[in-house]
Amino acid sequence: MQSRERLNSINNELAKKGYTQARVARELGVTPSSVTNVCKGTSKSRRIEDFISNIIGMSIGDMPVQSRERLNSINTELAKRGYTQARVARELGVTPPSVANVCKGTSKSRRIEDFISNIFRMPPGDAPMPSREHSNPINHELARRGYTHARVARELGVTRPSVSKVCRGTSKSRRIEDFIANIIGVPPGDIWSHRK
Repeated sequence: MQSRERLNSINNELAKKGYTQARVARELGVTPSSVTNVCKGTSKSRRIEDFISNIIGMSIGDMPVQSRERLNSINTELAKRGYTQARVARELGVTPPSVANVCKGTSKSRRIEDFISNIFRMPPGDAPMPSREHSNPINHELARRGYTHARVARELGVTRPSVSKVCRGTSKSRRIEDFIANIIGVPPGDIWSHRK
């Protein structure tokens, strides 16, 4: 288990019980860095480990932590469908770290899990199925080719909102339109034919 994932997992479990690493350190009379190092697994202290285990109700060595591969896999599947963790967070009205922690498996939120599952059109934990039709066909086609608005923006050296506005049809940019048309493989006039 990677130390950052282990640390996040333990911090989430402590928070559920109303604890922080600082509180654990105060109650044990040790430094916060000592608690952090034990939580990351970079040092050992039977006293700190036992104290935390009693709080969270399980041995810190038994913490259920998902790997970075799970996070990367979910991010890839979200991107194929035109989503990012930030977009999921915005649409649900939660913080991006909340979404990231659920994606990593270090915290639980039925609401976030269900939302992501609906994006994938699959139950949590099942293999992703082919992407659903996206409400915006441009975004759908970009996502099928592994592109997000952010990636297009990076490659062109423009802002993400500029790309989003062009995709929605609320703004014009010949440069962005040509780039997107090239990715999708359709002439720009066919994509934005509804505009004069």
